[in-house]
Amino acid sequence: MFAGVTTMAGSAAAATGPKAGDFCTSADLGKRRPVVKTAFVEPTITHFKGYYITAGSTGSQTVTVKNETTITVEVGLDVKLSAEFGSELLGKVGASVGLSVKTTASATSSETQTITWDFRNPGHYGLYQGTRKITGEYASLNCNRVVQSSGTVSTQWVERPGSTYTTFSTIEEGAVRCEDTVPADSIMRKAQEHLGCKIAPSDKSARKALKPAVTPSKFGPLDPGTLPPGFTCDTPSSGAYAAARRTPESPNRSSSTARPANA
Repeated sequence: MFAGVTTMAGSAAAATGPKAGDFCTSADLGKRRPVVKTAFVEPTITHFKGYYITAGSTGSQTVTVKNETTITVEVGLDVKLSAEFGSELLGKVGASVGLSVKTTASATSSETQTITWDFRNPGHYGLYQGTRKITGEYASLNCNRVVQSSGTVSTQWVERPGSTYTTFSTIEEGAVRCEDTVPADSIMRKAQEHLGCKIAPSDKSARKALKPAVTPSKFGPLDPGTLPPGFTCDTPSSGAYAAARRTPESPNRSSSTARPANA
């Protein structure tokens, strides 16, 4: 489930730095600058454990939670990240989605973790650690020599195809019960799903495309083989597209990363 899909190219959030067609200087020749094309935000559980508290065992307890998934920061196939491109790209990604994200080589823990929690009421709890995983596509602006219609040669920023990226935001941990009311697009809701809580379909967060702020990519349709796993391209004749046109979308909701109040 995705909390949101944002088309970033040319938008105000990604407007810092040069744009395709801008003039560059001879000192910029050979350099490239990142352009964020899309940003997908997905609440993700990295560690989890279902835990039952009886009436006589309330109070502070330390619980071991097991690894569910590991997120590694990547730009293309580069997990080391170059400061002059990879880190700059992820910094722009964070600004575009309004989150503090990892901009250097990093990964969430693949080891078991411990969570200390004050259980004030008996019941079935889901203890979790999680984060918001951000994935998307990027392009690059290269400073190249360009021959103008007049025959003169100038240096301009030219957009070139890029690849995909992955990063993540702040780690959140806590405990949640099925009866707790939490935001639909939150990490806590993901924990409720892991716990097996019955959630009405209308309350589940859904992948939602925001209104594009720009024209399509200058380098044409993406090769399906370059899309992140699980992504598909809908066409006007496909069922998903037609259903989207028939059914008004619910407004996208962003959630706080604050820990839930103790139950």
